[in-house]
Amino acid sequence: CGRRAFGVRCSWTVPMSLSAPARAFASAAARHDRSRRRSPRGIGTDKRQTNRVRIGTCEVPCRVSSIAACTAGVGGDTSVVRSFLRDRTIVLTGSTGFLAKVFLEKLLWEQPDVRCVYLIISPRGTNDARVRLEKEIIALPLFDRLRERHGGKGFDAFIQAKLVPVPGDLGVDGVGLSPSDFEKITETAEIVVHSAASTKFNERFDVAVNVNALGPKRMLDLAKQCGKLKVMVHVSTAFVNGLRVGDQAETAFRVGDSIANELSCRIDSFGKKDADDDDAGLDPYAEIDLAFSAARDENNLAASPQSSSHVETSSKESRKDLTQRLVALGTARAKRFGWQDTYVFTKAMGEQILSHEKHQVPIVIVRPSIVEGALHEPFPGGIEG
Repeated sequence: CGRRAFGVRCSWTVPMSLSAPARAFASAAARHDRSRRRSPRGIGTDKRQTNRVRIGTCEVPCRVSSIAACTAGVGGDTSVVRSFLRDRTIVLTGSTGFLAKVFLEKLLWEQPDVRCVYLIISPRGTNDARVRLEKEIIALPLFDRLRERHGGKGFDAFIQAKLVPVPGDLGVDGVGLSPSDFEKITETAEIVVHSAASTKFNERFDVAVNVNALGPKRMLDLAKQCGKLKVMVHVSTAFVNGLRVGDQAETAFRVGDSIANELSCRIDSFGKKDADDDDAGLDPYAEIDLAFSAARDENNLAASPQSSSHVETSSKESRKDLTQRLVALGTARAKRFGWQDTYVFTKAMGEQILSHEKHQVPIVIVRPSIVEGALHEPFPGGIEG
């Protein structure tokens, strides 16, 4: 099912084996989209009532009946969602990022009877996972309404009972979990929500593939070992649609998919057509190997003996040059296959790997578009970054 927000498609890939509210949401959104395809009449002439909704600088006609149908589908049976989440054990990545923080707060507000949430957090400097939870998540105004609901001491007790910070690292196999944390998670986790990502458009190619392509794979490997798993949710981005134009069928990327091939052209760094090697599909595993190989070669070159004219070159300058070359490589590979930058390219690769390796794991892929300030909850205008 596909929807548009701020002119960008926002989508959900929902397996039919999932809960009723997920299917109801998809069905309502599809009905809303179908209603929009009919040519609406001007204001004052539409007998089925047409309102105008402002999106950015544009006004678009939108039928009241369609809005009501969509709203009813989304909010009419939220009790089913709450019921599904009651007494569940959830694993969440990316909780120090804005999107996952909002999800976490909403989860605790709507379903305080969730059993517990394991938050996989990378230690940073002297701040371990628990310190980062307290300073970068719980201390924020985002959680003020929960403080008011539970009171000072009650809030602290509630958070301690529900949130379990777990040190980890999505950049390594096994997600960097200790044996005891791995055992606790795999024995109890029922829902895995993967929201962590590198969102820099011009990230080093090796860093981007390690986080955005291999990160989802590592979380999928963890999910496969959870004996009570009900569903895995992967947060992608609407911009994985790359250089596509117009309405697109919403399907997860599969190994071999290439937007450049869809457009029947190769895209060079200037966005021009290049007829060479048109049939090459995107192999995410080959791109990962290329990124790591290039990083190793560059590191070896930087470590090799230098001539006297280069002896004074600082290590800082060498690292800067290395970063620039790996950024350029990622950008070139992205544009070759029809994506505009390394971020969206590697996020699409992550979807490909999940599609290829999910087997029997039920996966929901969420593709948010532009993130704006909150309309109402937890408070109007709330945003970060």
